[in-house]
Amino acid sequence: MNSSWHLIGWCRLRNDYRDFRADRIKSLHLTDQGYDKSKRISLQQYITKEYQTDPDQPSYIKVRITHDVARWLGQQKYYYGFVHEKVEKDYVEMDFMFHSLQYFARWLLMLGKHAEIVTPDDLKIIIRQQIVELQGHYS
Repeated sequence: MNSSWHLIGWCRLRNDYRDFRADRIKSLHLTDQGYDKSKRISLQQYITKEYQTDPDQPSYIKVRITHDVARWLGQQKYYYGFVHEKVEKDYVEMDFMFHSLQYFARWLLMLGKHAEIVTPDDLKIIIRQQIVELQGHYS
């Protein structure tokens, strides 16, 4: 995910699954402590809950991105389910298929005013919520 390897594992400290970036793990130790899977949600249930709106149906997303920013997206657009692009006079219209609107919104927010959401409307709502959250954080 995002050019990094991740390890999803049970965190005894937080008593929940956690997403650990592999390049940030400083040490790893095998122990004799057991893990009772029957008392936890499955790893697949965790991934579905955290990273997907619907695991069987990714969301179709269409955005318009200004030419000056679109040319710098490079490989990263493929991490977000890039499918197709159509070059227009004032922008590049890009189609994506992605499982998490929340996660896609975080990436799209980095493009600021250089990106416009065509569809879905739910993505617009999520972006607005994230902007309000950021305003509150930096106020």
